[in-house]
This record gives sequence, structure tokens and C-alpha cells, in this order.
Amino acid sequence: MQKKISSKINRCREITLEILDNLLKHEGIKQEDLWKLHGDTQDDETFEIERSLLKALIDLLINANPNMISKQVILTRILYGIIWPILHTPGAKDEILKRLDQYLFELISYVATRVIDIPITNIYVGPEPFKFGQIVFYPINEEDKIEENESWWSKISSIVGSHYVNLQITSYVRVNSAGDIDSSISNAVKLVDDYLLILRALCYPFVEGDTIPKIDTINNYSNKYALPLRLNELVENHKIEFPSTEVTRTGAPIYALNLHRDLLINIDKEILGNIIDFLEKESINPSNKMKKKFISGLRWTGEATKPDILSARFTKLAVALESFIGGDSNVAYLSTRGITATLAERAAFLIGGSIEEKLAIHKKVAALYGKRSKIVHGSSDDLEFKDLKEFSEIIRLVIFSYFNKLDDFNSIDDFQRWILNQRYD
Repeated sequence: MQKKISSKINRCREITLEILDNLLKHEGIKQEDLWKLHGDTQDDETFEIERSLLKALIDLLINANPNMISKQVILTRILYGIIWPILHTPGAKDEILKRLDQYLFELISYVATRVIDIPITNIYVGPEPFKFGQIVFYPINEEDKIEENESWWSKISSIVGSHYVNLQITSYVRVNSAGDIDSSISNAVKLVDDYLLILRALCYPFVEGDTIPKIDTINNYSNKYALPLRLNELVENHKIEFPSTEVTRTGAPIYALNLHRDLLINIDKEILGNIIDFLEKESINPSNKMKKKFISGLRWTGEATKPDILSARFTKLAVALESFIGGDSNVAYLSTRGITATLAERAAFLIGGSIEEKLAIHKKVAALYGKRSKIVHGSSDDLEFKDLKEFSEIIRLVIFSYFNKLDDFNSIDDFQRWILNQRYD
């Protein structure tokens, strides 16, 4: 391990010195010139070589310590902590370079965790915290609004609006996140986004339009949807209304969904407990391929609950079904005969009881998935919201049935063998 670290430090030192040597060739370089090295999208060709070298250094350091260090801390420590002081005071070069190996070692071996609280819109957790895998929902109480926390709450209020904040922001999620400040924030937000997608996949209603509040982190959606409209000349055959010439169309009603009463109540308690245990044990990046497919399917299902055009939501559900139970085997006798027939058969055996139920599910999945093909090829004009609703109900049944069998399948081969056994049983 020490040899690997030493090798990486040596390579990083070489690149750093190469950047420095190239920068020293430029006369009159100023500190503000260094920002031109930050990204590979800069148009300035003056520092093209240095920019490329710095990118290589950043990539090397981040790959050496993934999820722990960010580009920003590397720039701070190396570009502005080593290179700029030498450019500014060339006579101190030898003294400053003595710090380089120590800085590189600290970046490569850096380990940190911190607790981060992220406010959530439109969800009320209740009086007690609720642990959901690797995140914990907490209620926002009066202590969160007292003087020492006032800055945090004031910022939340300024974003949401003082008239709405107490209605919309009633909970936050607490995450134990790894990395420097930039990395830990990015890691925490991504984790919470993923878990909210999973929550949506499991129990968030599939609705048409803005009829219920949107649950998410602040700013992922506009919480104050308002569309000002100006109504011009009216032509009508009967006078039945007397509208204003200016109206504002608003979005979903402003209130917080109750996590337990409105959402989790839709899941069997035992299954919910098992899923939470699974998420805590496996996280959202499990090593088992079939479990990865399960998490991927949950993400796509969660995305399909979000506001979007109907065909996009429907297609996301189709991708979710593929993620859950799609995939072909390389073993000849396990090979399937087409994606639509494969998904229809697997769904039928997973969630169907009697032969009649299995046949009905097979027929329904084949028809619904067929609509996905028409959407992709631009030939669908008969898609209705009831199709999305029906598809979502099938997906939810697949989620829970598939989850109960996850430990039985280590690969798609295992899954297809089980399907064959069902077929010829």
C-alpha cells in the first residue's frame, strides 16, 4: 500500500513540476491568470498545455482517493498553495517545494466524514425520526428555528418564501457523508436524491398533472409554480363566466404529505422493513448484479412519478421494467426470444397466481411494452394516462415480488432458470 502511495505521489510531483516549469516561461503572470487553468472549456490558448497537465493531475489525485477529495481542494492546495507562491516569489521555490510531497500525501490519504442536514419539501415525517436505509428523516421543530440555527432557517425561508416555509419545509434528511466539504456535499445530495427516488418508486402516487405536492430537496422543482396569463378577446356562444383579463395559474396545493399516513401506508409493513434492512446493508450500490438491477429499476420508477410529458413517464416505466427483469443469458438453452415476450413471461410468473392470471398479465405487459416501442419510433398517438396508471400498478407488483426473490438470484442465468422451471412445472 505504501509503495502504491509513493508511486502516485511521485507521478503527481512530476506533473506539478511540469506545470510549474511551463508557467515560469510566461512573463508577468498574475494570480488571476490561474483561473484559466481550471477547466478544459477555456478558449484561451495561452495556457493550453498547463490546463491539460492540471486536468491530468486532478484526475490522478481524485482516482487515487475517490469520493474523498474534490477538484476545489486540489486547486487550493496545489495550484494556489504551491505553484502560485513559487510564481510570486521564485526565490522561495526550494523552501515551498518541501511542502509538496506532504500536500500530495495528505490529499491521497485524506479521510473524513461529516453529518449533513438537507431540508426536504412537502413531506412531514411525524414527531419521531424515521430511518430509511442510509438516511434519516427528522422533523423540523422549534429548536431548528432558534437563534443559533436562525441563519440556516432564514436561508430556507428566503428560498421557499416566508408565507410557505412552515407549510412546505417540515422535515429534513440527515446524512453521514464522506469527503472534503465539496465532495461530502455532493455525495450527500446524490445519496438523498437516490433515496427519494426509491421512496417515490415504492409508494409515491402516480398522478396526472400537479394534483399533489412534490417531494424533493429544495430547488429541484419550483415550489411556487405560478404562470401569469393575460386573457384577450373572448368568443363564446353562451355567457357562463366573468373572468378577469389577468389570471395566474398555480401548481400543486401547498401542504406536506405525511410520510407514514400518505405514503408508507401503501406498503406491507413486513416488506417495507425488509427493504429498509436491504438498503441499509447493501446501500444503493450493491455488488451483486441482480441487486444492482433492482436499484436501477427503483430509480427509473421513481423518475416516472415526476412531472413530465406522458410519453416520457411511460418510457421511464418501460426502462424500469427492463432494469428489474430484463437481460439475456449467454447460455444457449437459457436464451430468450425477444424483449417483449421475455418481459411479459417473467412478469407473469413473478406476480401471477393462477394460469388465468399469468395469461392475463402476459397479455397486458406485452401490450403495454408494445406502446413503448411505438413511442420510441414516433408512431404512438393513442397513449392515455390510464395506460401509465395500469403500467405503474404492474411495476409495483414486480418490485415487491422480485424483491422477495432477490437472494435466490446471483445472475440473470439464475433468474432465467427459475423462469424455465415455472414454465415446465
